[in-house]
Amino acid sequence: MLNRRTSPKPKQRTWRSVLLRTSGVIGGLSVLAIARYFVLLQASELTHAHTHETALPWIETEAECRGEARIWDEGTCWDTQHDLSF
Repeated sequence: MLNRRTSPKPKQRTWRSVLLRTSGVIGGLSVLAIARYFVLLQASELTHAHTHETALPWIETEAECRGEARIWDEGTCWDTQHDLSF
């Protein structure tokens, strides 16, 4: 039975417990840093409009291909301002 006048001895920190806690904190911070990087990367891709050249297979003639940012090349109509979210 514990005497109320005497308090229990404080736990001594061992190197193992210090190492485990330190590695846990460093690991957690690393995961957060990596997650933040990918979130910022995704956000920057959304804010910058990227266009990619793509073929328009439903356009079969050069006359139909006429338009802004379209090129007729070797029987294929190419759209040079194709947005990936299309």
